[in-house]
Amino acid sequence: MHFLSVLLIALAAVPLHAADKGPPKPTPAKREKALRDNDRAAKEAMARDAKLFNARQFRELEDDYQTASARYREADAKTALETFLKKWTKGNRVGCATLYLAQKSNGDEREKLLRECIEKHGGCYYLNGAQVGGLARLYLWDTLKSSGRTEEADKLLGELKTKFALCNDHSGRLIIEIVTGE
Repeated sequence: MHFLSVLLIALAAVPLHAADKGPPKPTPAKREKALRDNDRAAKEAMARDAKLFNARQFRELEDDYQTASARYREADAKTALETFLKKWTKGNRVGCATLYLAQKSNGDEREKLLRECIEKHGGCYYLNGAQVGGLARLYLWDTLKSSGRTEEADKLLGELKTKFALCNDHSGRLIIEIVTGE
């Protein structure tokens, strides 16, 4: 009985928020390694596409993707991305274009596209090392949180902090830095 009392007192001394912190901030060395690993994974994803298509198709796919993604900040961005996705249905750049399209969408369409990115294109990478699966989860977390679906958002936040913490966004920030505000 004395052991149980001591254990309860010890547990009471632990702050309740300690479990919510997630993994510690990565050291500079771990952060740099994560960015190198993500960059290598992006190159591997492109190499898979080079094997998936013949040389002409691969160039055409990449040219079409670059044309569509160059329109990202333009009024016709959604149309350009939809045109690309009608023509191309497989490959790394399909995941990238689908995530861009999700970002340009709202409501149910946005959520549907983000979930598609997670389920079908999670292993796709932008050439800057940003992983489609990690970013789609980050954007879906924000979408769910903003719409008051906190239980589902909290589950996604747990995944982001554990399984996708070392993924980076387009600017090179790690997901763990984004979700913890560091």
